[in-house]
Amino acid sequence: MELRRAGIEDTAVLSAIERLPRAAFVSDAEQPRAWDDVALAGLPRPLHAATYLRALALGGRDRVLQVPTGSGYLAALVAGSCRMLYTVDERRLRQAAEARIRALKVRNVVGKDGDPLAGWPDQAPFDRILLDGVVPTIPTALLSQLRDGGSMVLALGDDRLATITRIARTGDEYESESILRTSFALSARH
Repeated sequence: MELRRAGIEDTAVLSAIERLPRAAFVSDAEQPRAWDDVALAGLPRPLHAATYLRALALGGRDRVLQVPTGSGYLAALVAGSCRMLYTVDERRLRQAAEARIRALKVRNVVGKDGDPLAGWPDQAPFDRILLDGVVPTIPTALLSQLRDGGSMVLALGDDRLATITRIARTGDEYESESILRTSFALSARH
């Protein structure tokens, strides 16, 4: 209901978030807060996850790059609406995330060790790219891996205040659209 009040009305997005057990991606200590609309270690706020998913406008046949892997929550969420999801992160984080994803029987996610902001040039071009987390500027290495007609969703700014932005590529031109201005600060632990 909180997501609906925040303007998320896309039933496919709401259903995807409802079906994915967010609690499977948080520590035991954070279990009681798993469904609160707060950012937790390795997990975006549900509002941000829903906004990302809606902004990606996936059609079911898309090849998506989602970086970094983080907890694996976003990878599992996006994988339910695309053909193949690629993800990059440091080995320890990626392996833990992949174990969570496999436990949920999500089979269309493949990952590799590396620098998330470098992307995965060998698998490019991608139909969609999702950068989780906040960056001060658009990473050109990721932008160059976007296919013509594709789009990238990312948050530009800082943790206190950032704008979730969609960048669409048409030929050599890129058009930017602001989606949601919001805070990305982690929730204080109780």
